[in-house]
Amino acid sequence: FFFAKVAAQIYAQDGEGTDKTHNVAIDTVSGYLYRVGGGSNAMRVYDIRGNKATAPVYLGSIGDAYVHDAEVITYISGTYTGQQIAFMCRAKSGSHGLEIYNVTKKNDPKLLSFITWDPVGYSHNVWVDEATSLAYVSDELDERHFSIPTTTHVYDVSRLKNPQYLGSFTNGNSAIGHNHFIRNGFLYAANYESGARVFDISSAISGVQNIVEVAYFDTYMNEKDQANFQGAWGIYVMPRSGLVVVSDIQGGLFILSADLPSSLPLSPSPSPPLPPSTPQFCPSHWIRLDVSRLPPSLPPSLPP
Repeated sequence: FFFAKVAAQIYAQDGEGTDKTHNVAIDTVSGYLYRVGGGSNAMRVYDIRGNKATAPVYLGSIGDAYVHDAEVITYISGTYTGQQIAFMCRAKSGSHGLEIYNVTKKNDPKLLSFITWDPVGYSHNVWVDEATSLAYVSDELDERHFSIPTTTHVYDVSRLKNPQYLGSFTNGNSAIGHNHFIRNGFLYAANYESGARVFDISSAISGVQNIVEVAYFDTYMNEKDQANFQGAWGIYVMPRSGLVVVSDIQGGLFILSADLPSSLPLSPSPSPPLPPSTPQFCPSHWIRLDVSRLPPSLPPSLPP
């Protein structure tokens, strides 16, 4: 009821008058919520500080085109210390790419830069590493339109007004790259038919060729991964427990626990054979993954 009430208040204040939303981005440091997707007037911003958390105040919109996803960060060091920077996936026909805005002044946001890649299908999801040095961007339609494997693009955003394209990386899979999230030097991706994927990005600043896939869990579990809109949709890593939560369109909710290596060689040597009872999710590393999945058909009280 609480969330429904807040959502209704957000809808009532939205100058666009739509109840459709693809996602929300919350800058927990500054206390602002940004609503993206579902409408044409870019990214909508709300003040949720203090008692406004239960009565959000609509402040206006940022940008001039549809924004599919975004991350907003309050910088804690460097030139933009204390300022709020928005990384926005602009998804407009003929103008797909990544917009970077300074949104510190909500009534006067400043576009710092716009960047794209080639070939571009659909600017979908962006996440910035913990050092705020590299931005990782997914394209949801390049696999279908251009018959290329799952691809993620990497930008050096250490200079926000002049970001540089560093290249892209792939695991060679044919599935569509969808939503990804970064935690503690690893990029976690929900890639539709190929399920949850984990990449070590700790050495990416030295070159995208250093990015290595270290684990995966196939939530969709079909025989051949294809560029279709089914399977793993969203992914999130709990900050304290490290549990990985994956939402699958057909399979429901998966809660995963992965024992990831703290550091990985760039050219890993083959692992010794695993015992038959231990699943080997990645051919190059020892990965233990415990899964808790509760289908709707199970009774509320499960046997131990």
